[in-house]
Amino acid sequence: MSERLLDKLYIGIDLKEESAMLSYFHPGMERPATVSFVAGSSEYSLPLVVAKRHGIGQWVYGKDAERLAEAGQGTKAENLFRQALNKNRITVEGREYPAEDLFLLFIKKILSIPNKLDRERKLERLVFAVQTVTEECVRLLDRVRQELELSEEQFEVVDYKECFCFYHCNQEEKLQNHQAGLFDGSSEKIVYYSLEKEKRTKPCVVTIKEQKLGILTDDKDAGFLAMAQQAFDKQLVSTVYFVGSAFDGGWMQESLKYICRGRRAFLGKNLYSLGACFVAFQKKETEREYVYLGDSEFKMNISLKVRKKQELEFYSLVTAGENWYLKEHSCEVILDGTDTVELWLQHPYGREAKIESLELADLPKRPARTTRIRITVHLLGDTKAEIEIEDLGFGELFPSSEKVWKYTMEF
Repeated sequence: MSERLLDKLYIGIDLKEESAMLSYFHPGMERPATVSFVAGSSEYSLPLVVAKRHGIGQWVYGKDAERLAEAGQGTKAENLFRQALNKNRITVEGREYPAEDLFLLFIKKILSIPNKLDRERKLERLVFAVQTVTEECVRLLDRVRQELELSEEQFEVVDYKECFCFYHCNQEEKLQNHQAGLFDGSSEKIVYYSLEKEKRTKPCVVTIKEQKLGILTDDKDAGFLAMAQQAFDKQLVSTVYFVGSAFDGGWMQESLKYICRGRRAFLGKNLYSLGACFVAFQKKETEREYVYLGDSEFKMNISLKVRKKQELEFYSLVTAGENWYLKEHSCEVILDGTDTVELWLQHPYGREAKIESLELADLPKRPARTTRIRITVHLLGDTKAEIEIEDLGFGELFPSSEKVWKYTMEF
């Protein structure tokens, strides 16, 4: 493996309101690893806290920050992700700080950890995992991207369902036979995610359904048994995962017996950060046999048919499965005697493509191959896009008319 590739570092961070987990990977590793913040343990969760040491400009983070504050030697700021989303201001030693700035400080500090464990590597791609992707969340984390001087291609925000998809699809083949399920006990309410593959398509399309099961009762075992029976009703599930502190304490007895009847079960805390790490590496560096279509993923392939070196080929503007938040795609082409742009639309489930013809009304008349246009696709949702086409002219001979055409498409 080349030294250049070994120097690339891929990081996935699971962000909760009060804590974070970090997993990392570089091509010299067999699988991603998760940072443990207590030596020799599986203590992956790090409080989303920073603290300033009294009287000097030294900031510490995580459990060190909590200890500093408890010892009366520093002032802490906590729940930084939620406070940054709410655009709060936090007072530390009489000075006000935007919560965004302290959240960014926390992220920068934890990003340095993998390089302290091994030799220095360049951060190639960073993926944040959150329970639900929102525009506010993406805009906050996009500021992190800008501060780290990462390109849009080096950064992504995904939800827990997509992390589940990438984590499960990278497990042993024998775990992939039927549906997979994930019980999430990270919050008060238990949530069940059901993963299913449509194997007749290529690449295989993965979908995940979410089911809110409710709150555990005083008799946790009996209550959870009823939840599991509801989740598995008439479903063929071969692999089950558990995530979250709700499953701590060894109380699962009868419920676990039922769940493990003909199924493989796995209990852990870091599935989402590992899944985000797989997203970071595989979305850009490998050819995958599957594509995930969730709430944040665009649902259509959009292509142009272009001539390149006398050969006709398809140029992909947007690929189904791409995260649509804050995304736009642009290219420039030369028209060959036409005032129409044809877009090829194809759903990943189907083989047939639909052609959408966009007419460029009042485009100046010019000889063939002397009109250059820029086509930009602004993704407005998982099934909606705005197509913007700009006349660039052709150098000094045929100056731009500065005309712009816009079309909104919903699938």
